Amino acid sequence: MRQEALDWFNEGEMDLQRAHRSLEAEDYSWACFAAHQAIEKAMKALIIGLGRRTPPRTHDLTELFREMADLGLEASEVDLSDLSQYYVTARYPNAGLHRPSLSFTRPQAERAIRIAEEMFANARQLLTP
Repeated sequence: MRQEALDWFNEGEMDLQRAHRSLEAEDYSWACFAAHQAIEKAMKALIIGLGRRTPPRTHDLTELFREMADLGLEASEVDLSDLSQYYVTARYPNAGLHRPSLSFTRPQAERAIRIAEEMFANARQLLTP
């Protein structure tokens, strides 16, 4: 496995840990953002490692999923579409929510983390022989 793919994967795992810490700190918007980042990095690791190509420069999880359709990743495109919005809405008060820090909920963060954990379990199986 290329080191670059492993670097992306390991950084994604760090983001997943950040998501868990943010959930425990009741920082739900940041937990959602960190879960998004974890998924994005896992998908880019798969594109690099299995697809043997440079991933597109995007933060759109559905676009990344379509880019890697031939790699055998199992995911719900609806879930990925829902989480894609967190790249912006979880951070900026002018992105649809007045104050993300007050608008995101624990159930949203828990769902985002669950989806990220599922993505990592699937990616780990695909990346390790």
